[in-house]
Amino acid sequence: MDQYLDKLKIEIEKKNIKSFWAFCDLDDFKIIKKTKKEIIEKLKKNPKKYSDRNIANVQLIISKSGLKDNDWVFSIKIKIYEINEDGLINQSSGDSWELSLKYTANNLTSKPFKFEDIEKLVDIVNDKILLSSFDGIYYDQFIKKLKKIKN
Repeated sequence: MDQYLDKLKIEIEKKNIKSFWAFCDLDDFKIIKKTKKEIIEKLKKNPKKYSDRNIANVQLIISKSGLKDNDWVFSIKIKIYEINEDGLINQSSGDSWELSLKYTANNLTSKPFKFEDIEKLVDIVNDKILLSSFDGIYYDQFIKKLKKIKN
């Protein structure tokens, strides 16, 4: 697992996607590699184009200490923001929602992470199908809840 996490970390750094943005309503999932400040400036420059849309911030986090602690070793944090008529985001707690999905070593052994999964997760969070509290939800619990919702 240690080697898997090292390889995953290198791939995330190589692609420069430790933290990125994506619009939730596009047919093609497109990663935007800008800071929050740069995104806010972009949205404010053309509020008519971006208002009433949602934008996601995605963070990929590796925690090798989870191997020793028997806790999570990889996390995907997705926060969705509504863009208001002025091109602003995160003005109130009602304008954003999130999912913090935690993977244990066992989760990644049974189902290795694929970057394509991020697009599906963004759709699930954008549609508010399944969200988490600030401290997150473990992958196996997430799958159980998702199956219940689908049934």
